[in-house]
Amino acid sequence: MLGWIVPTLTDRLGRGEPVEATAALPALFLLFLQRWHRDAPAFVYDDGVMDAAAAHALLASADPLRGFVADRALFGTLAGDARLYAAIERRLAELRRELHL
Repeated sequence: MLGWIVPTLTDRLGRGEPVEATAALPALFLLFLQRWHRDAPAFVYDDGVMDAAAAHALLASADPLRGFVADRALFGTLAGDARLYAAIERRLAELRRELHL
């Protein structure tokens, strides 16, 4: 799901540029996963990168965002990057306010 934006994130972070606009995409994906985990919508989650059991385990952890950002299958060499974590964390807060979540 996120593989097509990781090169943009990598490039911008490598140049010391902000990634907030691009960080909205993984933030929205995490919000989707959190709702799916919590509400169990009437569809089967099928992702070629993360299976449903792994997604549920990640979302049940003490810090789902940290686990999400640390996932090498999603973020490759950016996995665990503190700058990426901070950017997604900021976007999550903004999106929650904007979407009244």
